[in-house]
Amino acid sequence: GISGPQPPDAVIAGWPCGARLPIIAGNRRRATRPAATRFPPPERAQPRPNRHAGTTIMLRLMLVDDEPPARRAMRRLLGVHADVEIVAEAATVADAARAAGETGPDLILLDIDLTDGQGFDLLAALPGSAAIVFVTAHSAFAARAFDVAAVDYLLKPVDPDRLATALERVRQRRPAAP
Repeated sequence: GISGPQPPDAVIAGWPCGARLPIIAGNRRRATRPAATRFPPPERAQPRPNRHAGTTIMLRLMLVDDEPPARRAMRRLLGVHADVEIVAEAATVADAARAAGETGPDLILLDIDLTDGQGFDLLAALPGSAAIVFVTAHSAFAARAFDVAAVDYLLKPVDPDRLATALERVRQRRPAAP
């Protein structure tokens, strides 16, 4: 335990146990809160109603990125959009082509650099007419992305507002349900 009095700023605000921080070699260290309290779950947006049938139109989405942390971050950002369903994830061009054929997503969030090639290589192998939004750290490929009819081009780290704009563009391009 920690002996002796501690300065008031060593108490971690908001921790139910009133935990105190150790002061080591004259430096004050800050403890971090558990992940559940650092990042409270975001408020979920209400699903967009289908004005024709009175039901919600789900946007079926596939994530393609070779970096697991990037896919995790994107899942977290997509969590606030109640009408988005992640139907598949892939880390390679080959896995993405197979998953797209099996799940038939409406939208593919696609990274440029993948382990076994580029995201552009996947476009020729896609069986359906999924909308493409490139999500990458490389701004140099933007012109080429729009040449292949990408709906949008997002730079990492992805801004939540830009992601919402891209999703809205995809929704607007979708045909209305019968």
